[in-house]
Amino acid sequence: MQTPKDLSPIDRCFSPRNPAILLVGPTGSGKTPLGDVLEKVGYDGTRCCHLDFGKCLRNIADGGDGSDGFTAEEVAFVSEVLLKGVLLENERFYVAEKILNNFIRQKKWKRISL
Repeated sequence: MQTPKDLSPIDRCFSPRNPAILLVGPTGSGKTPLGDVLEKVGYDGTRCCHLDFGKCLRNIADGGDGSDGFTAEEVAFVSEVLLKGVLLENERFYVAEKILNNFIRQKKWKRISL
């Protein structure tokens, strides 16, 4: 049986004990402010962490916060994703994984105890 310390950071974060909430809506619908508030005050007595994926994409395209570790080709691809509004298909899903891993590192999660 795996113990929590045997799991990857992603598995620990999204275990059944730590359910995820996905905020979905069109641009300008208030997902970011709601996510910011949830991260600040929590939800139903539980701490929350807010990953604004669109903001991460924009930061990578602009060479801003969170763009470390992305190649010039990946930055160009992210810029195209934003420009054309396309999805990250399976062959480029590693870009999403890098974004999530950068988010986890930025939060300085060594042990996830959400």
